[in-house]
Amino acid sequence: MRLMDTADEIAYSMSDIEDGLEKGILSIDDLIEVFGNDSFNETGPIRPFVSFKTQTINKAVDKAASSFVENIDAILSGEDISLIPEDSEVGDILEKVKKLAKDRIYTDEAAESVELAGRSVIKGLLNHFGELLRLKEEEFSSIFHNDGKLIKKNNLDFQARLFRRLPRSYREKYTSAPHEDETKRRAHLLVDFISGMTDDFALETYQILEGIRIR
Repeated sequence: MRLMDTADEIAYSMSDIEDGLEKGILSIDDLIEVFGNDSFNETGPIRPFVSFKTQTINKAVDKAASSFVENIDAILSGEDISLIPEDSEVGDILEKVKKLAKDRIYTDEAAESVELAGRSVIKGLLNHFGELLRLKEEEFSSIFHNDGKLIKKNNLDFQARLFRRLPRSYREKYTSAPHEDETKRRAHLLVDFISGMTDDFALETYQILEGIRIR
């Protein structure tokens, strides 16, 4: 878990800066001002950053791997060990990356608009698909097994349509853990489905469920 968290931190911090460059929120000159000219010695608007990103990721991975090996006993015993200490060379770079993203990217009006819209989309999807979570177990079972008579008898046509939007692979996961509480399995099914959506698909699904668009 510690390695995964560190890998996510490295990847996402670089992605934030790259996103800022592509959207024109940041420029290479901004990066040079923070990290120095030596890190950006190629031409073009994005290529210098690609080189910087590659070098930083490689250094961070090497540092995380060596720290993990050196501290594996302490980590396994539950100690909170940072695999990339802030006082290391690459740790300092990552801290500057995160500060730059926080100061310049996350507070940009366009970025904040996306965050606000995204929050509404996620809440809307959870609310709509929550209809399936609020069903009794036997009601959900009738939908899961496509029991037309029970669906009609219990007026579950809308919920059945919602359920049919879930990919088969997610439904199979629901049945693969029969020992787990049914309500928890159903919650996992819905949360996994929504969290696995791409941004475009989430927006499209939300708009359809809200009646904003009809595909």
